Amino acid sequence: MSSWEETSFNNAISNLHAKGGVCSELASLADELKSGLRTFPMNSYGFSAAARQGHDWWLIAKEIFTYLSYAETANTQVSLQSTIAHEMDHVRTGLGAELHLSSTGHHTYYSLQCSP
Repeated sequence: MSSWEETSFNNAISNLHAKGGVCSELASLADELKSGLRTFPMNSYGFSAAARQGHDWWLIAKEIFTYLSYAETANTQVSLQSTIAHEMDHVRTGLGAELHLSSTGHHTYYSLQCSP
């Protein structure tokens, strides 16, 4: 991660901890897996973020990372904060797409609860 990405990541983690409860638990998990976070060009894969239970890596597209870091300052529901919670929810539960809420597409129950 670049220093700017790392600062944005740390800010999102702090915000998740401040929400408390499961948001703080997801933040702690993300912090544990921070060294495994990789960014990649969006056109490399058919997805913008990914994480799997039992693995020490997770991915966020550079373009989405940049947009979501900006979106977070605008207090939108899809933010770096909610994306981190979303991916850590996948890691925590071991569930794939079935974890997504059908009404939102992007969110899991906890990423919605952990949004700014």
